[in-house]
Amino acid sequence: MIIKKWMKTDLITASPDITVNEAINIFLEKKVGVLPVTDQDGAFLGALHLKCIMRRFMPSYFELINNIEHLVESIEDYGEIESPDAESKSILNKKITDVMDKSLTTVSENCSVFGAVTVMSHLNIQDLLIVTDGKLKGLVSMVDLGVAFLHWLAGEPDEQEN
Repeated sequence: MIIKKWMKTDLITASPDITVNEAINIFLEKKVGVLPVTDQDGAFLGALHLKCIMRRFMPSYFELINNIEHLVESIEDYGEIESPDAESKSILNKKITDVMDKSLTTVSENCSVFGAVTVMSHLNIQDLLIVTDGKLKGLVSMVDLGVAFLHWLAGEPDEQEN
C-alpha cells in the first residue's frame, strides 16, 4: 500500500511573500495546523506549523512540556498564557519565510503506508508532507494512515480512492 491512495491533495497553501499575521488568519479561517509554502510554480519551499507560532509566543511552556513526566500531577497549575510583549509581537509582520521550517522531512507519494508510519512515529509528528520531484503533492496524517492500516487489516487495501 502506498500513501498516494490515502493522502489529502486539496491543501491550503501559502505564498512565500505573506506575513505571519496573514498566515495566522489562514490558520483561523481554514482550521489547519500546517501551512505548506509553495512558489507560483508549485515548488515546495517549506511549511509553517501552528506549533511554530505558538513556540514563539510561549517558549517557556514548550521547554516545560519537554519534561512533562515529572509534572503531570500538577498540570492544572501551569497558569494562563500571558500577553505577548512587543518583541514577541514583532514576529507578526515578518514574512513567513523568515520563521517557517525549511528543512522538513518529507516523503514521496510512492512511499509505503508502513514507511510513512515509521517516519512519523520516529519524528513524533502527526502530519507528513508529500513532495515528489520538488513539488508539493499532498499531506498524510497519522489518522489517514491508521484508516489505511484498518482497511489492510480487514483485507480491503484498495478501498480508498483519490
